[in-house]
Amino acid sequence: MAREPTSKVRDILSEKVEQARSGDHFALLDLPDTASDSEIKEAYFRLARTVHPDSLQKYNLDDRREDAAFVFEKVTQAFQTLSDPVKRKTYIQARREGKDDISPEEESRAIQEQAKIALHQGKMLLNRRAWGQAEDFFRQLVALKPDDAMGWVLLGWSLFQNKEKDLNTRLEEARASFQKAIKHDETNADAHYYLALYYKELGKSDQVAKYIKATLELNRNHVPALREKRLVEMRDSQKPAQPGVGEYIKGLFGRLGKKK
Repeated sequence: MAREPTSKVRDILSEKVEQARSGDHFALLDLPDTASDSEIKEAYFRLARTVHPDSLQKYNLDDRREDAAFVFEKVTQAFQTLSDPVKRKTYIQARREGKDDISPEEESRAIQEQAKIALHQGKMLLNRRAWGQAEDFFRQLVALKPDDAMGWVLLGWSLFQNKEKDLNTRLEEARASFQKAIKHDETNADAHYYLALYYKELGKSDQVAKYIKATLELNRNHVPALREKRLVEMRDSQKPAQPGVGEYIKGLFGRLGKKK
């Protein structure tokens, strides 16, 4: 790719300094308000290559390094705002109201509101057993609040139940979601319980017992886990167990019963 003439880069940098000061993300990236995600990404990388401070040496523009650092920071901020649906919506609204920028408090409120809507809609669809539609809303939820363990639990459960998906795909995606929930909150009993159901689908009784035990240690009154525990014990008593497995499960639940 041909290198821009030094004079042109100097002019671009001067223009972008003024646009960066104005706070207009679309103008800074030379984009219309209707720009697509791909157009935003392309514009960012094209401009970032030119105004990055480390690029100045090849144009003999080291004297503009401070300006370049300022522009690059604002270009990156513009890209991060416009490529995020929630931040972009909040920014456009603020722009229409004549505000120069979005405060962290406004951005946080917008994210919380969008997350609240996604949670409400997802739960309603979950109650209707519309698993695929519920999944879409819960994906929005975890995108907005990636550290929310319950969001990952709900996403995993909608994936787990969606029989329209390929069995292996939905099970593995569900497992990954439940494990992310536990990563963010080790005390989430539902995440452990649903992992027990995942291993039940795979026929791994030792893992089922392990996660049922973990669920009940976190919540001794977890009704579905207590029911599953009884089913495991009934199955174990009605058929010959594989060597060691019956004793393992019996001992596991026996130790659990002794805990107060």
